[in-house]
Amino acid sequence: MADMKPLSRRGPRRKRPVTFRLHASIVGTEPPLFRWLEVSSELFLNDLHEVIGASFGWVDRASHEFRCGPAFDDPTMERYICPEAVEDGDTAVPEEQVRLDELITTPGDTLFYLYDFADLWVHHMVLDEIKPRTAKMPRARCAGGMRDCPVDVYGGVAKY
Repeated sequence: MADMKPLSRRGPRRKRPVTFRLHASIVGTEPPLFRWLEVSSELFLNDLHEVIGASFGWVDRASHEFRCGPAFDDPTMERYICPEAVEDGDTAVPEEQVRLDELITTPGDTLFYLYDFADLWVHHMVLDEIKPRTAKMPRARCAGGMRDCPVDVYGGVAKY
């Protein structure tokens, strides 16, 4: 059986930026560990990586990638990868080439973020709300959440 080519879910960029309210949760934690993020729709994925890291308390010691689609393990999902993965020869799409508004556009749309390929911290992000944007608004902020995040290189959800 031939390998399936990833399905690109990228669409056109918005002409005018808006604010996306994202519900970002770490898959498999009970009770849930999550953050509410309010971010500009024009953020590139490498910038969103920084926002996620700061809001969850990750210190950026591990590789990461984004995936867009309904399920994290869907083999048809296109992957958006960090510079280290590009340097290692991965041929997926570099994250700094993709804006958030190319991947999610409508409340309910989902995006996955995998932090640390050994510990497998899978973050499930859902576009909850779209708000108007003004020039005075920050490009990104953590608007709340629940529970402290484990430290880097902790061992994944099983040890949490």
